[in-house]
Amino acid sequence: MRKGVLAAALFVLALPGAPNAGEALTLQVSRAVVPAPGWINVRTIIEDNDDNRLLEVIALSDDFSRRSVYELDGKFAPRVKMVEYQNLPSGRYEIRAVLVGISGVRATATRVVDVVPMAGAR
Repeated sequence: MRKGVLAAALFVLALPGAPNAGEALTLQVSRAVVPAPGWINVRTIIEDNDDNRLLEVIALSDDFSRRSVYELDGKFAPRVKMVEYQNLPSGRYEIRAVLVGISGVRATATRVVDVVPMAGAR
């Protein structure tokens, strides 16, 4: 447990704190390749904007998916949201974040993570 907390803290400290200029949404993942069962940390950074209403984060593979949805209160919403996905089975995952505003989707971002079997695992 302590290793996980330490890894998450180091992950947060090592990343920049704001979206790239002109971007409404930035998506970062802890690692691109993890051993199964996979454990990844996803960090989303959103620009503060009155239009922000919903943030959706999805981990999707051919055989498995997880989805997290968070309501946002415009420019008063926290700019950083950390999501942790544990025990992901082996596979290639598309990690997707979708920022939704009053008129619909404002921004999307994706990353790919491979969850690979451990050596000697069946």
